[in-house]
Amino acid sequence: SAVFNADIHQIKPRFFYIPKDETLRKTWEKNLPNSEMQLKTTSRVCEEHFVPEDIIKCDETIIDGKVHSIPRQNWKLKIGAYPRIFPSSATSVVPLVQRKPPLERKPLSDITSTYKGFCPSHMKPAKKKERLAAVTKNTVQEIEVGVVESLTVPQL
Repeated sequence: SAVFNADIHQIKPRFFYIPKDETLRKTWEKNLPNSEMQLKTTSRVCEEHFVPEDIIKCDETIIDGKVHSIPRQNWKLKIGAYPRIFPSSATSVVPLVQRKPPLERKPLSDITSTYKGFCPSHMKPAKKKERLAAVTKNTVQEIEVGVVESLTVPQL
């Protein structure tokens, strides 16, 4: 789940990595709605897709017969937990933004032939220099806009 335009005071969702266990990973892949996506070891799933009972948020210890609960900074999942909650409206939350069509669409050939706008000299495209290489048995010639250089190639 992605958070768009989130309030500053809103708590950020926590994410859990895909399990390394092959059978549990296949269970995750089967349950995730985007089934054509291949899960990687770096893929993560948001906490909102897990049942609260599957998330370990506190560590409990017994000291002198009393149970002490210490909140975990990094939550973790219980063994065998997998994503189960997928609201059907999750895909419709974020509307697709489409670009406006241009006012008038012209073919590219019409634009280049009829353009008579202002073009300062520093914006004119530079002239391209053509380079041609000719290889013969003993020499290599490089031609650059009327300049000919001849190099001899040693025999191998």
